[in-house]
Amino acid sequence: MTTVIETQFFGPIAAFASLPHSQLLLVERCEHWQKMSYRNRAQVLGQQAVLNLSIPIVGGRDQRQPIDQMRIDYNGRWKQEHWRTLESLYNRSPYFEHYAPALGQLWWQQPALLIEWNFDLLKWVVQQLRWSGSLRFTDEYQPVYPAETSLDWRGRFLPKNRLSFSMPAYQQVFGQRFEPNLSILDLLFNAGPHSWHYLLQLSHTPASWPVNAFNS
Repeated sequence: MTTVIETQFFGPIAAFASLPHSQLLLVERCEHWQKMSYRNRAQVLGQQAVLNLSIPIVGGRDQRQPIDQMRIDYNGRWKQEHWRTLESLYNRSPYFEHYAPALGQLWWQQPALLIEWNFDLLKWVVQQLRWSGSLRFTDEYQPVYPAETSLDWRGRFLPKNRLSFSMPAYQQVFGQRFEPNLSILDLLFNAGPHSWHYLLQLSHTPASWPVNAFNS
């Protein structure tokens, strides 16, 4: 099975649900930029609410350039602020200290293009999940992929429909109520090496996810 997904900044857990059954993960690089997505946004759990970590884009978000031309804006201190947020939110999680050194080395790099940095972060994530498949970019834009051999999840997961995807609870640092489908970082920091087992459970649920969840 091949899964096709848009580039994501530490995308939501649901976007990784197909990994246990996929041999190839294709990241779309032949599309145009779309705002209000996970392309430059990750959602993490704060003490009072779900927080958005957003990567600023040169020229702002209201543009329609090809995704592989979108440049990261390194003005300001957003990297320092985001890292401090992750530390403050997850330093009491069971596995933050385990992942923080290697993740920190990646974090402070400054690739020019958003898609390059997202791809490096994705490679790190699938390594931590110990996924044995292959990861690469698309070579051309295909409007449709054959359903018999591919799972086309481009544009399926959006911040606005995060709560539409049912999934089992795991222990989180904050909250009286479980918050599903946060950034894959939330799962890794809280579940560590058990994250793959969680995805194995989750891989049986996408068929039950409502179709209109992808458009709500």
